[in-house]
Amino acid sequence: MKTLQLLLEITVPDQVTPEMIEVESFMQDFLICATDENAHRIDLFEGRAWLRECSEKDKPSVIFIIWGVDDFKSRAFEKEVDNDEEWAANHQDYDIDLLDPADQPKRIYDRSKFSLALERMEHHHDCNNGITWDTIDYHLDEYCLL
Repeated sequence: MKTLQLLLEITVPDQVTPEMIEVESFMQDFLICATDENAHRIDLFEGRAWLRECSEKDKPSVIFIIWGVDDFKSRAFEKEVDNDEEWAANHQDYDIDLLDPADQPKRIYDRSKFSLALERMEHHHDCNNGITWDTIDYHLDEYCLL
């Protein structure tokens, strides 16, 4: 196993925060964009980026595991699919990113509360056990359930 680094530096508008940024890639072609609170896409970078193999001295001595609102979005969607048997029966193969908003399972979570749930999760989690998908499930049900 080897470690690769993506070498890329971009300048972004002042209103863009790290949690707004999404990265899409195909081979060496990258699209980096942000989505604002009104669901407008802001293109930040499109082009080529290169990966390089890290030497032993470049390898990190600390690894950060980052949980974000996107994790709440994807987990909520999974739970909504599990909850809506009729929708799941008619949609065996689907790509969450390509679904028409009108053709999605019945919503059981308030998406506007995902940021609050993330904040509460970070503040109240048990640092002896860390954060797991069960922790996200708990906070989804506790703060975002409709």
